[in-house]
Amino acid sequence: VTIPAGKWFFRPVFSSYVHDFQTEQQANLAVNKNNFFYDNFVDRWDVSGGLDIGYEVFDKTKLVVGYRYGHQNQGTLLKEVSPGHVSNVDSPYVNNYQRFLVGVEGSPAPWMKVAVLGGPDVRDWQRDTPVGFDRDKVLWYLDALVSLLPTKDDTVTLKITNFDQPAFTSQSVYEDLKYDLVWRHKFSE
Repeated sequence: VTIPAGKWFFRPVFSSYVHDFQTEQQANLAVNKNNFFYDNFVDRWDVSGGLDIGYEVFDKTKLVVGYRYGHQNQGTLLKEVSPGHVSNVDSPYVNNYQRFLVGVEGSPAPWMKVAVLGGPDVRDWQRDTPVGFDRDKVLWYLDALVSLLPTKDDTVTLKITNFDQPAFTSQSVYEDLKYDLVWRHKFSE
């Protein structure tokens, strides 16, 4: 929802991502009596909310600042909690984050459209993240879309998305970096 106010706009935002792998984890205590586990992908989810504020600096082009507060979580993991006893425990990569964003939106030229928003994530990790995990590393978020209109029948779009999330086996956090390049041509009416 974008609320215009003269040269300003205000946009409350909410986002939710749920990845349900439809799998389960099962203990296999019979193998060499070493409590091996059958490890499946761990369900994960992310929810965030915040506000974007934009100001029109040029005709049809706005500078934007934004803020998001979010939470990333995963399903529980099987873990040996005492000799011969297995229980479900929380993933060590559960975290809250604050995302500080800057960007630009609009059409700075008749042949171009942009929507770029990026900035650092400040994370508050669960206290039992593994030894060696860099809890203070700055993670970066980027959501960028640039469309070029070289002719009235052609549109070339580049989209880049970059964010971090707990890995599907809960053994780490990984950077998800996607590039999409699309050329669309209208051959006739």
